[in-house]
Amino acid sequence: MLEQTDTKIDDYLNFYGVDRLVDLYEDEAAKIINSLLRKLSQQRAEEEDAKKLEDKKGKAKDGK
Repeated sequence: MLEQTDTKIDDYLNFYGVDRLVDLYEDEAAKIINSLLRKLSQQRAEEEDAKKLEDKKGKAKDGK
């Protein structure tokens, strides 16, 4: 998920004041996972919106 969202884990580690993932509490790790899932969901929605817009433009060019 980090790669897919182009997120650096260091940003999260610094936020929670730890040096390694294993130093996180379970609820902190869950918050990070949820944050990454939201980012992925938002990215996918934006990609889908962009595709729909392109499809509309294509149809408009074709006169449909």
